[in-house]
Amino acid sequence: MQSSKARWLTLLAAAAIFFGVTVAIGLAIVPEPRTPTDHLVIGTIGTLVALAAVFVMIITTIYKGGENFVRRRPKPNELRSTESDETPNT
Repeated sequence: MQSSKARWLTLLAAAAIFFGVTVAIGLAIVPEPRTPTDHLVIGTIGTLVALAAVFVMIITTIYKGGENFVRRRPKPNELRSTESDETPNT
């Protein structure tokens, strides 16, 4: 099993790679001559993609489940013992 430090370094390296690839694609798409606003937009999109990748990697590796965001209702036939018909309503 990897240590915690190695896991975080891998996560940061993956985010840097996502940022670099996104910026390279943005620079290839936007034609020359580029204005400072073009560079701002390309960097912003690169940052957005890198942060989204980090978010997805943290949720899938550390929290390992979808119950962090959505709580499922119990099915009607899965009543708990405290929710039976014998318990009076207060």
